[in-house]
Amino acid sequence: MRPTVTLVWTVPFLMAAVDPDSEAALAGLDRAVTSGRYFTSAEAPTSHRLDKMPYPYSVLPILIADRPEVDGVLDVDVERLDPGSTELVRTSADDQRLRAALADEPGTPVGQWSTPIDEPYQNMVDRMLRPGELEIEYDLATTNTMWLHSFWTVGPPNTVQEADGLRARPDPYDLKIWGQGADDGGSSRYVPTSPVC
Repeated sequence: MRPTVTLVWTVPFLMAAVDPDSEAALAGLDRAVTSGRYFTSAEAPTSHRLDKMPYPYSVLPILIADRPEVDGVLDVDVERLDPGSTELVRTSADDQRLRAALADEPGTPVGQWSTPIDEPYQNMVDRMLRPGELEIEYDLATTNTMWLHSFWTVGPPNTVQEADGLRARPDPYDLKIWGQGADDGGSSRYVPTSPVC
């Protein structure tokens, strides 16, 4: 059996709450739907509970673009590292330091390919449109639900006055909010969604 590697690729979405009637009248949003249906006026999240799960969750009706709004390509280079590199993997507890150390190890190129964001994006949209039909297990709890792994929202920017105007200042990394120990900063949050594409 050949070894396989699954790469997780985060695809960004711009999310906004809308008034369905107003958006249809002002922007023609109802006419932009290419499959599925548009929102009804009184549509709201519905509460569900998974079998053997102690907590309920909300299913949100959404509209989603049928193609990505960002350009992106995943470039993958595969190298065969020297046998001594396995010791680095076995003994390293810090992912960031391990990646830095492995990047410095000599290797022999064995493969290279590129995948545009369109393919995984379309795959995700297909799974959202037909949950459970594709017989792919793609989350931890159920094959009938699509999970968004993190939700970011904006607040007022922190700014610093400089000679030529204001400059945005990054917020400090807050471990109480984002946690630690994962590539995403431990920020994974599960928000089940139900598409209305």
